[in-house]
Amino acid sequence: MNDTETPLEAIYEFPLSTDSTITEFIADVNGKKIVGKLQEKQKAINKYDDALASGHEAMLGEVNGATKKVFKISVGNLGPKETAKISITMATELPTSKEETLLVLPASMFPARSVELVIDATITLSQEIKSVLCRTFSGVKESMFLVYPF
Repeated sequence: MNDTETPLEAIYEFPLSTDSTITEFIADVNGKKIVGKLQEKQKAINKYDDALASGHEAMLGEVNGATKKVFKISVGNLGPKETAKISITMATELPTSKEETLLVLPASMFPARSVELVIDATITLSQEIKSVLCRTFSGVKESMFLVYPF
């Protein structure tokens, strides 16, 4: 939520593992659904900048950096008291052993400042699972979700 009296640009960086990809990117700005469309990077950046310069709300999602380990989300011209809800669908391969599959969510996913962040994870596995154990390790720089197969 923009709790200021002027429009602002909200930026969030979502870490990616080297074997993951974003398959869907949706923003809900005050009930208005905006679905991301794949475009050439510079063309998308130009359209985003043009929309902001014209006073329109806009969003941009881009893989950032040479390592391609960060998905940067920008929501521009978010008006006073407006809220933006971002949904990202990601596909990735999870490391497995005979006893467990491990999904690690780095601490860098969680903003340092006080904002509402809801993670709704749907995990599709190629085998049934016996139980799911979710843990947050205080003092450690990551939160872990352990999934145990049958």
